[in-house]
Amino acid sequence: MQASNGFSAGYARSGFSVSSVAIAGEGLGMERDWAGESRVFRSDLPSPEVIGRLAGERTVARLGARKPRPAHSRSSTTSASRAV
Repeated sequence: MQASNGFSAGYARSGFSVSSVAIAGEGLGMERDWAGESRVFRSDLPSPEVIGRLAGERTVARLGARKPRPAHSRSSTTSASRAV
């Protein structure tokens, strides 16, 4: 770190992380998601199996998902008929 008043210092630090990306489906129906964690101490990290399972579960939950319709294509209501 360096400041405009001349102060200059720094410190060493290390960290650990584990992450996974899962892909499921075929063609246009493919989905992907990820999971990851980071910790200062390696022993505090979840196992790769736990992270991989979470990424897989998230990906499977996305299968068959559809994009929502744009707001302008939803059924029209007048502003007077909407509850405020």
